[in-house]
Amino acid sequence: MCLGYQNPAAEDLAVSRRKITKGDLQILFRLYEIEHTESMISSERWWAEFSAGDYVEFKQKYPMGSEAYGHFENVCLFCELAGVMVKHNLINHDLFFDVFLLGLYWQKAKSIIYGMRSDLQEPYLFENFELLYEMEQRWKKKHPPRKAWA
Repeated sequence: MCLGYQNPAAEDLAVSRRKITKGDLQILFRLYEIEHTESMISSERWWAEFSAGDYVEFKQKYPMGSEAYGHFENVCLFCELAGVMVKHNLINHDLFFDVFLLGLYWQKAKSIIYGMRSDLQEPYLFENFELLYEMEQRWKKKHPPRKAWA
């Protein structure tokens, strides 16, 4: 479990039940705009191709300061920002998770981020990204797909 925010499950439910506000929509559209910048699109394309089993391999293949490292960091920072917005209830959770499903990013980044935390002695690094993944998993359990895809 993420270190900084221990039990958001009760808040998940309360926030997802509240009505969607104009503020929710403004934040949603702003996150959508950020995700669709040229920089993020480039990073997301890179992300689809990158592979590293752990932090050691990641550092060898994508050293700090490289363009590839920047792509990794760009996506992680977007997910961290989104995690902060969701954690602090600045956006309706149903609205957010209906549009953004970022769990695939966490699944690829998890072992790398855990290695970074250890190497940098920074246990809070990308903690809101991790929390976002945990909240997304709970949201998915409460909201099964409307249609089974073949």
